[in-house]
Amino acid sequence: DPAGSEAPAPLPRLVVLVDDYDALVAPALGSPGRPAAGSVVRALEAVARDGERLGVHLVASSASPERTADTELARRARLRVVLDAPPVAPGPDDPAPGRGRLGHPDGRVTPFQAGRVTGRIPRTATLRPTVVPLEWERMGDPPARRPLRELGNGPTDLALLASALDRAARSVEALPVPPLAPTSGTAGTAR
Repeated sequence: DPAGSEAPAPLPRLVVLVDDYDALVAPALGSPGRPAAGSVVRALEAVARDGERLGVHLVASSASPERTADTELARRARLRVVLDAPPVAPGPDDPAPGRGRLGHPDGRVTPFQAGRVTGRIPRTATLRPTVVPLEWERMGDPPARRPLRELGNGPTDLALLASALDRAARSVEALPVPPLAPTSGTAGTAR
């Protein structure tokens, strides 16, 4: 550890990802044919409310933010991500899709470039994903071409990316999990 530098913050123990959260809240919860959606939404609200102290973080996406603006998850959100709409007729010098902004609780905004995930890659490909810092100016560059072009029968890019992220996460110490508070009643009591 170089003198004067701080250790990176510990990572959370668990991140729960929810895609299309708006599909869970509309039509209205408890509507006929959607009884389970209410249970799922209540469970996600509990994670948003109590998860941070347990090292559990919630990431939810919504294609229609107006449907979710009045939900408990939206009220408790500490960070907000907004993806930029791609140009209608992109030119050759336009950055790749996936640019966006991360809104912080203090009002700061951080621009970012989201990753691109494709299908299976050739088993003979020698390039594997890895987690490395990249200058902001380079993030919109088109993805580098693979040297080999053959029918993909290897693992998916997503599986390789998940593996690279897992390796990167294991290189940082995780937060300790505090014990759960005892509950009143007879739950867990043998009879």
